[in-house]
Parts: sequence; structure tokens; C-alpha cells
Amino acid sequence: MSRTHGSRAARAAALLLTLGLATACSTGQESPSGSDASIASVSGKISITYLQKQGDQEYFVGEAAGVKAKAAELGVDLKVVNLGNDANKTISEVQSAVAQKSNGVIIVVPDLAVGPQVVQLAKDAKVALLTSDDQICAAGPDPPACAKEGLVPRIG
Repeated sequence: MSRTHGSRAARAAALLLTLGLATACSTGQESPSGSDASIASVSGKISITYLQKQGDQEYFVGEAAGVKAKAAELGVDLKVVNLGNDANKTISEVQSAVAQKSNGVIIVVPDLAVGPQVVQLAKDAKVALLTSDDQICAAGPDPPACAKEGLVPRIG
């Protein structure tokens, strides 16, 4: 993949990510991840926490740069966190995003097994949740075996 193509792809992914979550955050509609709890509506500036695995790899560096640029353009507060390959850090960073009153979380999990816990944390806090790149399931660690309504919306 050429540098120009990779940069465009990262910006396109960023556009979809930020617009998708901004829409989910601002509508207050039911959570699409199979839960019955609504997502808290947002008044004022939107804040998003973007949690990504392997944030030091070129692909994810480019993706984060695109997300940052689009968030700045849209006036969205954005925090990007590199999870590396640490499943425990994934959970603590989702908890941190919730505690910091983030309106939404976009996540690329380093381990699919943490999917159900991530979904539950977001659901309990009424925080919008999207996945990027990798799908996660609310009911178990195996997205291909998950019922459609249990899949967290994915962009990427």
C-alpha cells in the first residue's frame, strides 16, 4: 500500500469513525449492541475515547492520525490510547473513559475475549460503543458465533 493510499484510507476511516459515533452519541437512541439500555444524550461538545491495539504499528499510527485530524475538524474532544496487546489495560482504559465522562468509546480490542466485559461497561455507563477493525460480541469471545443482535457495530 502506498503512503498516499494509506493516508487517504486512514482519513476515510477517521471520517466514518467520528461521524458514526457523533451520530450515535447525539441521538440518544437505543444501543445497537443488543442491549436495552439507551445511550445518554449529549448536550454540548462530544468527547470520544479511541482505544486501539498495537498503536505503535504503522497502520494504527496512521489510523490514529486520521481520527485526530477529523475530530479536530469536527470540534470533538478526542483521547487516543494505545492498548498494545494488553487485555487488562483494555478493561482499565474503558473504565477510565467512563470515569472521565467520555460520551463514546471506539475500540480495537487486542483480545476478543474482553468483548463482553467492554460491552457491559459501556452499557452500564450508557456510553456509545463502536468497534474499529475487529468485531466484538456482547455475549462471548467469538464474534462469528455471535447472534447478529449481539454484535457491536463496527467501522473499518
